[in-house]
Amino acid sequence: MSRENIAAVWFDWDRTLVRVVGDVSGHERLAALFQREGMRFTPVQVAAAIDQYRSDVAQQKLPFLGDPPQEQHDIMAYYNHLLRNLGVQKVDEALLERLYNGYALLPTMLYGDALPTLAALRERNLALGIISNHSLTARPVMEKMVGNYISPEHIVISQELGSTKPSPRIFRKAVECISISPERSICVGDNLEVDAIGAVRYGGFARGFWLDRPSAGTASTNQGQGPQPLPDSVTRITNLWQLLDWL
Repeated sequence: MSRENIAAVWFDWDRTLVRVVGDVSGHERLAALFQREGMRFTPVQVAAAIDQYRSDVAQQKLPFLGDPPQEQHDIMAYYNHLLRNLGVQKVDEALLERLYNGYALLPTMLYGDALPTLAALRERNLALGIISNHSLTARPVMEKMVGNYISPEHIVISQELGSTKPSPRIFRKAVECISISPERSICVGDNLEVDAIGAVRYGGFARGFWLDRPSAGTASTNQGQGPQPLPDSVTRITNLWQLLDWL
């Protein structure tokens, strides 16, 4: 990758630029999500439901949906399995839709390195964008939190497009909306396969940066993803500041 040739930097959203307030674990986030719908499950109960789901998958009683799931229908199916494990008798499509859309409404905050890094990259005349596997409800949140650095037309959300990372289509849409070729673009995200490797392998990006933050709230995102040899086109970083050493 020629650093002088890079003109655009694309970011994932959850656990890359922002985190749920408190930097909580995955099962704590899901407990909070279920509680929004009046289902008062504790994080311990949700963790047990997740363990049961993973056991069922390992025994091939249920299909593997991804860890974590990326497609909307897979995420909704995952919620369905968890709620069944928690003893919820009636799980309908409307409830699952509300859960999917409601995830973006959980209280979130920017990581401390997010805005300073975006500002530094803008000072270097780099175009900035977001590619997120998320619901439409996330857009106003994104625009409010990072709108001073990333314009709305440079925010690509999977539910709007009907395609999720690491599909070539979502990466292609991203470079089209910013009018900068993939060979001049990099992608930064917390999911090694979906963000870092996916952008290079399926999007043709110059490099992928795997953001492996050392915090409890992100630990579950990359289960089974390290330590391992990384492709030559992928770089592991532990904070966003390290991007500035590359660009």
